[in-house]
Amino acid sequence: MTNDEKFFAWLDGELGPAEAADMQAKVAADPELARLAEQHRAFGAELKGAFDPIAESPLPAHLQAALRRSAEVIDFAAAKRTRSMPPLPQWAAMAATLALGVFVGTMVPQSTNAPVEVQGGKLYAAAALNTALDKQLASAPAGAVRIGLTFRDQAGQICRTFTEQASSGLACRGGGR
Repeated sequence: MTNDEKFFAWLDGELGPAEAADMQAKVAADPELARLAEQHRAFGAELKGAFDPIAESPLPAHLQAALRRSAEVIDFAAAKRTRSMPPLPQWAAMAATLALGVFVGTMVPQSTNAPVEVQGGKLYAAAALNTALDKQLASAPAGAVRIGLTFRDQAGQICRTFTEQASSGLACRGGGR
């Protein structure tokens, strides 16, 4: 504990008897510490005077009523034990959604200014994102793409974080791209 921490712990009554007596002697011997202690006590008294009326006032009726209401307590362990598998129609809907997402993501041609493109089942940066990742400094003024951190991963590839209007992510250079 630093001297400042001990001083304020002493003011707040948080020191043991021996440490408190030691700090009391230091404050008595140092006029600057005595002045700081008096300021701290005066400020504490001012705060207490300002907030005591609020702390001592009765709790508003709507809060008292909320405290009296019984709340439903949920036993999560019991709920987990009784949980059943979703019905077959829900599984079918989830599978159809997944299949449609895979089809749209891989078969529908992408626009030429999309931030990423799919080649050989892998995502690559394209358009403005590719240019920014290749040439933009992290300290450059924020444009359409903001470059964050640049680092090497465990395989030694250069990686950069980025943020743009609709997305953010991490890109690593590999295989010449």
